[in-house]
Amino acid sequence: MAQPFVSDGYDGTLDEIGLAEWHAAAATRPGIREGFGVSIVGNVDRTIRVSPGKAYGWGVLDELTGTVDLQAEAVTSGDRWDTLVLRRDWRPLAGGPSALMILKGTATKARSALRLSGPGVVDDQVLAIFRLRAGLSTIQELMDLREWQSSLSFRYEASIPTASTYDYGDKIIQSAGDNRGLDVAVRRGGDGSESWDWVLSRPWNDMTLASGYKVNDQVPQWRVVGDMLQLRGRVTRTSGASFSNVYTTVASVPASVAPSQWNYVTVGSNFSSDTGGGGMAAILPSGVIQVAAPSNLVDWVSFDGISISIG
Repeated sequence: MAQPFVSDGYDGTLDEIGLAEWHAAAATRPGIREGFGVSIVGNVDRTIRVSPGKAYGWGVLDELTGTVDLQAEAVTSGDRWDTLVLRRDWRPLAGGPSALMILKGTATKARSALRLSGPGVVDDQVLAIFRLRAGLSTIQELMDLREWQSSLSFRYEASIPTASTYDYGDKIIQSAGDNRGLDVAVRRGGDGSESWDWVLSRPWNDMTLASGYKVNDQVPQWRVVGDMLQLRGRVTRTSGASFSNVYTTVASVPASVAPSQWNYVTVGSNFSSDTGGGGMAAILPSGVIQVAAPSNLVDWVSFDGISISIG
């Protein structure tokens, strides 16, 4: 079945309206203008869905006017990572419109080696990669690889417009007026779920506390800014007992944001003073956080100010 595409930029496809729209395709590299959201179709055998939108690359502007479902080939054993692409084909017997395709991959989490790169001949714009597993009908994992191309916009106002009404770009440098100073915001999404994501003022996430430990006034949290893992918050023992001088697991962060090697850092506590330290924390590559403190002297520890490289 033919896919619902309107592709301007192939031989004989441009009128005046098309030329005005096509101007967005004059970019340095392929990108998404709007939409083209990719999702897994649950309970439908090996099926991925692409929502309407506009994409451009190498002088062609493609408008997908309806939803398209594509089914991947079955997996005989183990896992396989396939690649979803938007293929542009300029060859004489093709000449558009463009089309969505699934390229078979391997067990390695990477773009398929079947991807073609040849602007003006045949070229594949990668939209996503996804993982299938033998014996399971539903796609197991999806990585969105859409690229949103736009120039930077500079704004110096106390607030920024809602992302869904920001028409001509998805990255801004902004003085937010709320103690962030100068920051960069990136618009995520584009299919009805747009939002601003601050690059420097990353959101805080709650740590997972180990059994026997609880929050002490300030929730223990983590975030990553650049390649630095930052921690904050206080923790105490649920029983009310003091901390031990033996390293004991008190909390954890996801392994994906943990440092590549062990890190030992000092922590604050109710015993911290100019005459003695409050204790030490060991942050492991697994994401586990262990604490050792002077016996019978420390009732709570603070992670405030801890910042370590995860590289």
